[in-house]
Amino acid sequence: TVTSHQWFDLVSSPFAVPEHVNVLEARALSTSVRWAVSQPAAFSKHIVALTDSRVVYWAVNKGRSSSRFLYPRVKAIAAWLLATGCRLHLVWLPSELNPADFPSRHGPADSR
Repeated sequence: TVTSHQWFDLVSSPFAVPEHVNVLEARALSTSVRWAVSQPAAFSKHIVALTDSRVVYWAVNKGRSSSRFLYPRVKAIAAWLLATGCRLHLVWLPSELNPADFPSRHGPADSR
């Protein structure tokens, strides 16, 4: 299960511009996909990512969004995956089980 693993932060910084929470969730996913595909061994591999946002989950899985703010993030994720031959397997889970939820609300993981 998700809670039985040791997790650590790879990328952590506050967002510079306040935006809707769904756009911020999509930006965070985009950052994680960009980081994953930047590893040479990741090319043409399967990437598993977790999200607690149903909006982002469905938009990324469909590959589109009617939101003019969310669509550019979805398109960017698709472009990174297409360029690297990777497949994204996005898994939705409740916020209380999301290992990234605590640091996003309380600061870096080492403050736990």
